[in-house]
Amino acid sequence: MTEVQKKPCPPLVGADIECFLADEETYEPIPCVGLVPGTKECPLPMEGLPKGYALQEDNVMLEFNIPPAKTYTAFTASVSKARSYMYDYINKKRPNTEILFQTDMLFKAKDLTSPQAQLIGCEPDLDAYHGGAVRTIRDNKLGRWRSAGGHIHLGGDFQCPDFVAALFCDVALGLACDLSGIMDNRRAEWYGQPGVFRSKPYGIEYRTPSCTWAGSRKQTQNVGARALGLSKWLTETDARDIQRVFRKIDWAEVRSAMMIDTTMTTNQRRTRRNNILHKARMEGFPV
Repeated sequence: MTEVQKKPCPPLVGADIECFLADEETYEPIPCVGLVPGTKECPLPMEGLPKGYALQEDNVMLEFNIPPAKTYTAFTASVSKARSYMYDYINKKRPNTEILFQTDMLFKAKDLTSPQAQLIGCEPDLDAYHGGAVRTIRDNKLGRWRSAGGHIHLGGDFQCPDFVAALFCDVALGLACDLSGIMDNRRAEWYGQPGVFRSKPYGIEYRTPSCTWAGSRKQTQNVGARALGLSKWLTETDARDIQRVFRKIDWAEVRSAMMIDTTMTTNQRRTRRNNILHKARMEGFPV
């Protein structure tokens, strides 16, 4: 796989967020195919908003992009502006359409006949728990199910390899922002595994979370604040200190805690999560 050429970048946070369309009355899913003249290669700019705001079709989902932000308040405001624009745009094109921020949705077979509806993933994902190796999906039987991601982009001149930054995302975002429990939905079967990321010239794209955090302003604020705090820590902390913290964290335990363990009660899982975060804080990690 070709190595990504890095460019100087200050600590930033951004996102690309997928969501579902449904009929407002029946909640029947609506494929986005043909509704938005924006693609991965050529997203549709949001008219009247600064560069970086865009809409595009992704499989049968609607996706929106926001520009990178230097503060978590700007990040939260950007998500809110993009959502408002998206609602207005879609309801002018197709009135009485609901936009849903949920992990997955079952479509009718007739809605999945187009080539676009069969296109899954535009470039390979990487696995942080295997040193950044290309992640292989052994049994990608989507059937009529589709999933929606809430990918978080972290910018900065990280003083560590990208796969290490992605592992820290599992702690600072997956656990601390309560984006864990990813195995409790179908999305986890093909995308939402712990430590899934892509290397970018500016930093990394953390691809584990679903889109659900973007449906809540409070959760969006939390994600923005912690993602930006992590970007700053990875950029401004000496590499030896990052390595020291990395070695102190039990990564097998982190990975396991990111998944739903049906043998444990909710309180037991919460205690397990809090213990991991407490130990990370004791080592100087910003969670």
